[in-house]
Amino acid sequence: MTGKDCSGLNPENLPPVLKVKELSNLLRIPLTRTYELIERGEIPCVRLGRSIRIPRSVVVRLLDVERKE
Repeated sequence: MTGKDCSGLNPENLPPVLKVKELSNLLRIPLTRTYELIERGEIPCVRLGRSIRIPRSVVVRLLDVERKE
């Protein structure tokens, strides 16, 4: 997704769920792009009312895919 090296990131240091802005910062992509990926279903999320949260397991998978590319 971003082409950035996240190999030094320890997934256990991440909170159980991330806000969209936190994920955007972590992936180093624009906030609007993050929302687009969520709306298209490319980033699975949990919706709690108007809040959107991304589980840590999803973030770990995103980072693993990024490392393999």
